Amino acid sequence: MFTLKEENLRTKKILYALMAIVLAVSAFTALYYGDAFLLGTYEKMDNDDVKYMYAAKVLLEEGTLVYKSYPNPTLFIMPGFPVMLAFFMWIFGDYENTAIAVRLFQCVLQAASVYLLFVIARHMFNSRVALIACIIAALYPPNYYTSGVILSEGIFQIIFLLLVCMTLYALQKPSVGKYIAIGALLALCAYFKPQFILFPLVIGVTWLIRRVPFKKMVLYTATIVLTACLLLSPWWVRNYAQFGKFIPFTDSSGNPMLMGVLPGEPSPGFFKEYPQYSPDVYDDSTEKVGHIILYSLKTKPFETIKWYLFDKTILAFEQTFYWLDFWGMSYHFVLALHIILCVLGVAGFIAALINRRGDILVAALTVAYVIAVHIPFVQFSRYMYPIIFIFTIFAAYLIAVPFGSLSFRRSSSVTRHFP
Repeated sequence: MFTLKEENLRTKKILYALMAIVLAVSAFTALYYGDAFLLGTYEKMDNDDVKYMYAAKVLLEEGTLVYKSYPNPTLFIMPGFPVMLAFFMWIFGDYENTAIAVRLFQCVLQAASVYLLFVIARHMFNSRVALIACIIAALYPPNYYTSGVILSEGIFQIIFLLLVCMTLYALQKPSVGKYIAIGALLALCAYFKPQFILFPLVIGVTWLIRRVPFKKMVLYTATIVLTACLLLSPWWVRNYAQFGKFIPFTDSSGNPMLMGVLPGEPSPGFFKEYPQYSPDVYDDSTEKVGHIILYSLKTKPFETIKWYLFDKTILAFEQTFYWLDFWGMSYHFVLALHIILCVLGVAGFIAALINRRGDILVAALTVAYVIAVHIPFVQFSRYMYPIIFIFTIFAAYLIAVPFGSLSFRRSSSVTRHFP
């Protein structure tokens, strides 16, 4: 699935040229703008990126993972990104040199992601669609922003692309080894973004639709779970040793959930029924979120359901992960490009579904999963960035249709139609 051996020389040259362009533009942008990509300042520690860098410094010097808790250990963040930053800091020393090295590393990852995008799009449709998808990705400004900002999106994107690639490969040619790899990638995802830990639900639904034998489903599920648990166990041991209880991921979901639970403040009637959650009492627990949702469903069922199923989905995509204007491209210009891409992606999915073209089931379920797990939270543009590549692929399919038949050079895994 990952090889280009069957591709013609022209396709290979275009793909490698696109990867080189993405690498060069990403690196030049990251080096030219440098610390203009910073959201906060090291002196004030007033945003996520500089807090991550500080966490890496403390982790390297004192062996303690902190965030806003120094000198006490934290449960606010997962360790993946601080550990990565600490590795670079161990090699390059101070904040400035570490930031440069991390940005350049993320530029390499961005170029590599073009290759994985090609592999996934080719599997779903064909090489023509895959190349168009790579061209769109090379023209999508937030990809270059991701290379420069010191946040986890750059490294998480390629881990997630690998997870999707391996999922498609395992569904095509199942083996225990491939599902071990899925379990390992799943654990790695969780070390950066734990909300992706239930991604195997996508695989499970695909198994059910494709009527995979029950014994194989049990075997492969156990393989994924055991592998992921083994690799996550160091984090669980650390949490138990330092906090005296089993904590699988973090203890920080209450605040972002409260920020995104309703459009505006909860009904005054809620605080009469639950005075312990009044604004006078600080509480950002997930229990409070649950009570607010249940109360809203009871008192305003239609508005609450509409808010969660429709309004919040629209909110998730009406922003773009582009927080620094560079090369003369304003946020509003890039937002327009982003919205066009999303609209084309949805239209492309509908066209593929109607025409019963391509192996689109995993992609569709992945989008549904990512939207669903973020529905309870406040909608940030960062949250949907990991699945923009899927919209890119469907947009490429829509663009490719008028330019000829889609029957040439298909991956052997998709000689069947949807699903």
